Amino acid sequence: MEHLQQLAVWSAVIGAVIAAITTFLMYFLRDIILEGKRQKRRRKRELVEAKLREIYSPLWVRLGGANGALTNILGDREMRTRIGANFHLLSPEMKTLLEKMLLLGKVTDNGLTYNVSDGEKLIKLQPEFVGALRNDLQKLQKEFESA
Repeated sequence: MEHLQQLAVWSAVIGAVIAAITTFLMYFLRDIILEGKRQKRRRKRELVEAKLREIYSPLWVRLGGANGALTNILGDREMRTRIGANFHLLSPEMKTLLEKMLLLGKVTDNGLTYNVSDGEKLIKLQPEFVGALRNDLQKLQKEFESA
């Protein structure tokens, strides 16, 4: 009889230990998972913020907004340097458009000069560039607000 009582006590102790270990593991795993999600969300927000701060907002401001001119961007040496340094942050569509635009014109001591053909190409690219830039900006702003 005494043996059965000891067995019951040990069963209760083992059950309590298993419950405690299980509870600890569940909290530990939950914290790891939640922390991973927090870090992923923080990194995403930092990337979106960097895109807005380093390239998209400066492009929009230098362009002069929806009615601005591409020559405002292309003729600005500092802006061209910024584009080169942050090209990796651009969307594929913006990369393609900027690659086309940066091939136009000739850099001189006085800035950029365009022949008639390049000027016409630049004028045709303007609406597409403004639309793509506006769309990317809106998308990034929404991502930033929701992150």
